[in-house]
Amino acid sequence: MSYFDTSDKSHVIAFTYFPNLRAIPESFSFQMPFRYFLYCLTDSELEYLTYDELQKLFD
Repeated sequence: MSYFDTSDKSHVIAFTYFPNLRAIPESFSFQMPFRYFLYCLTDSELEYLTYDELQKLFD
């Protein structure tokens, strides 16, 4: 699930199910924390690509 917090509660943005992709592109692109979070509600196996690895692929 992706969500963000305010002072009084958490706001769910989306639930994502296999095999769909969920990411926070702003945080990844700008390489800084963003106001959205990801949380796994069930046991999960994740694949990832680091920012530097992606930049090497683009080059």
